[in-house]
Amino acid sequence: MALAATALMLAVSGCAGEAGTDSAPAVSSQRAADGASGASASGDASASGADAVPDATGTLISADGTTTGRVEVVIEDEVGSTGENEPVAHVTFIDLKTPHDRLATGGALEPRGEDPCFDTGLRSGGGDIVPDRDGAVTTVMPATGEGHTLSEIVLHLSGDQVAEGESACIQPVVARAALAWVG
Repeated sequence: MALAATALMLAVSGCAGEAGTDSAPAVSSQRAADGASGASASGDASASGADAVPDATGTLISADGTTTGRVEVVIEDEVGSTGENEPVAHVTFIDLKTPHDRLATGGALEPRGEDPCFDTGLRSGGGDIVPDRDGAVTTVMPATGEGHTLSEIVLHLSGDQVAEGESACIQPVVARAALAWVG
């Protein structure tokens, strides 16, 4: 699967994070070797992907309490645009409740603490999502970058959703889920 639609953002300035999340393990190709599959880039979970055991889980927390839900992350090796295997995170949002019609998804590749902005730092992008009625939606994003693995999943507003002067952030964080890695 080509990863052209999922950009790895490597802005490394500002936003020092705090420790406190479970350490991410080295990403292996065990899922690919086991034949497990996750969601497609279009966001549809395959039958076997829906049954896949997650590599990481987390609970979404928003500062204002209006966005809630859980995340499950399945890591798979997939052939990237360079022809090399790359670890990709299939992120499933479960019971997602939010007042927003559309949210952008991202993954912090280093702890961000309570940073209200998703503007800088080492991070991964998974595109925009629109939750369905039962609060389920899946996206795909790079799982690693510069030797780091996802530490949290972030839902944020895109720049086009923020009126000028409304926020000090270009991409304000709506909710975040620190990842607890299984195994």
